Amino acid sequence: MLRGIVGALVGYVTFYAATRAIAFAVAPLFEPDPRTVLLVVSAASTLFAAILGGFITAHIALFDRSTYVLGLAAFVLVGGVRSMISYSDGTPILYELLYTVIGVTGVVLGGWVRIRYRWRRTAR
Repeated sequence: MLRGIVGALVGYVTFYAATRAIAFAVAPLFEPDPRTVLLVVSAASTLFAAILGGFITAHIALFDRSTYVLGLAAFVLVGGVRSMISYSDGTPILYELLYTVIGVTGVVLGGWVRIRYRWRRTAR
């Protein structure tokens, strides 16, 4: 059980760190403020980070992997709802809703990929 909880925490840290790293790397490219391109890149990086976080959570958890992946998805959902409520800096609510849906979907998708994938070792 402890390993599953640690897996969910590591998955969330991976999700958060990957999102921030990608945003930091691509932010200088969008200085003139083309919002559509920034939205697409940000949504794609959120999806990638969420899939990675769900995959890592399912990989670290030994038993009942789907429970821990769904726990991480619930944690991402709560974080998204919290950000929708607390941020009133002019960001449209649909952006926050979009990122929340993408995050939850990506976490579940990444966990599903890891659960369905069978590790096969090739003998050499």
